Amino acid sequence: MTPARFKLDRFRHPDGDLAGLRAWLYDHRRWIPAVALVVAALVAYHYTLVTMFDYLVLDTPLAYLPLLPLFALGLAYFTVWRYRGTPQPSRDRQLDLLVGIPVLAVAAALITIIPTIASTYYWTDRADVLSLAFFAAGGVIVLYGTTWFWRLRSALLFLVLMWPALYLHVLAGVMQNFTDATNGALAAVVQRFGALGVTFSGGEGNLMLQPLHNGAPIFINVGTACSGANSVLGFALI
Repeated sequence: MTPARFKLDRFRHPDGDLAGLRAWLYDHRRWIPAVALVVAALVAYHYTLVTMFDYLVLDTPLAYLPLLPLFALGLAYFTVWRYRGTPQPSRDRQLDLLVGIPVLAVAAALITIIPTIASTYYWTDRADVLSLAFFAAGGVIVLYGTTWFWRLRSALLFLVLMWPALYLHVLAGVMQNFTDATNGALAAVVQRFGALGVTFSGGEGNLMLQPLHNGAPIFINVGTACSGANSVLGFALI
């Protein structure tokens, strides 16, 4: 049997192909709202996602952020797969709407009202990225209920961690302390092993390496990338 024929036969039904397609859609009806939610997010936040992928060329912790939606999708899929054999939880649809609609309203406000208030700072803090997380959370609550929202909390948390403002305002001091600790370790090494031809040049974190054969000196500046802070943050996110 050819692959094309096999694909068609999957939808075969005694009452005809259309009835077979309807039966297949009915069997997989729980996935239809999830697919619709993902498609809606891709359409509504396509500019947000495209501009986030520009961070991949940066030598900062922000370079890891575009990978987080992929982790979120993968984690959500495996979470759903883990609960595939369990009965669906009971839902209080009024409670779901009471919680989910305000969350969706916050997501809409972050891309409609906040830009007029924040002005140019809006594209520094990227509230639109946070709006994507609220949109996904509100959509899950409205379509599947608060129980599934709690089950998918880890995947939704990855979308919140994609918000650049967390790293620009909250973790900036932590990253600097990491770099300062690296500079302090380098200072201790240079003072004890001066014979290696390494000396300070212009301040803390700036080193000059003099080659043994009197070649041109090599200058090294230790920043967040060179100190390993970016890699540590990337592994922590994973």
